[in-house]
Amino acid sequence: METIKAFLEPHTELGESPLFRKSDNTLHYIDVLGYAIHVLDLSCIPYSRRTINLPEAVASMNFCRQGGYILCTFNSLAMLGDDGSWTELVKVIKVDDRKTTRLNDSAVDCMGRLWFGSLDIWLDGSDSKRPEIPQGYVPTGGLYRYDPDQTLHIIQHEGVVCSNGIGWTSDHKVMFHTDSFRQIIWAYDFDSTTAEIKNQRVHIDRRGQTGEPDGLIVDGDWNVFTFIWNGSVVEKYNPRGQFIQKWELNAFRVTHGAWVGQDMNEIIVTSARNDGREGDPLNEGGGLFWLKNVTASQGMPKGKFDLSFQ
Repeated sequence: METIKAFLEPHTELGESPLFRKSDNTLHYIDVLGYAIHVLDLSCIPYSRRTINLPEAVASMNFCRQGGYILCTFNSLAMLGDDGSWTELVKVIKVDDRKTTRLNDSAVDCMGRLWFGSLDIWLDGSDSKRPEIPQGYVPTGGLYRYDPDQTLHIIQHEGVVCSNGIGWTSDHKVMFHTDSFRQIIWAYDFDSTTAEIKNQRVHIDRRGQTGEPDGLIVDGDWNVFTFIWNGSVVEKYNPRGQFIQKWELNAFRVTHGAWVGQDMNEIIVTSARNDGREGDPLNEGGGLFWLKNVTASQGMPKGKFDLSFQ
């Protein structure tokens, strides 16, 4: 299998949460540890990139329908306006819990609601990762929803180890949610009108395999694409959760992806640096990778949070 090289050299410590804006052909993505959002113009080569500096670490972000971004910091939700204004919307993680839990990945459903999760720092922190969940221990990670009317809903208070990629099928009837530590991508029946999820079941089971599923995106045929942290690959699964194909990247820590291009059938992938692995041939961690023509259908565009507060 041919290893895909970076089209943009390493420049992020922890690249994450890529968003594509088709109207101006730009890619927006975070450097979590660099406290920055990068905006890459894909219209011409050489690509031009501008940087928006952030006051604190941001774990994930989504576009707002009215402009700007809605952000998950490690503890709160915030809004970043196109004018650079920063507004905290709601504190999610209590002060007493910030040593054990932090927010992580997020996605917006078809009705403009933000879904996001948290992770258990003690179990899955970079400096303290455990090989398994101790008997009797209940992980502190959870799943949440923030609605356009500014209400916060706790969907799952605990039991999640490392909440990660979230997505939906094109008919908006199935929702996917990743627990990286457990190596499982769950599926739920989803009611787009009420936002109710039920009938949780295992959709993709990667237990025993190399790496962990991180970000997640879906195409119009309901195929799931997951990005494998510590695994160097992007994997594709069919609507029944069966493995179809993988792409090998020249980066060890693959994080997330966004559908790009006029036909929305290509993926740009973010990655993280290799954590000091000297001599590692996977030496382009922190760069961006471009996968061409990966689906026969169009990828599902990422939702935009609705700030209208109707």
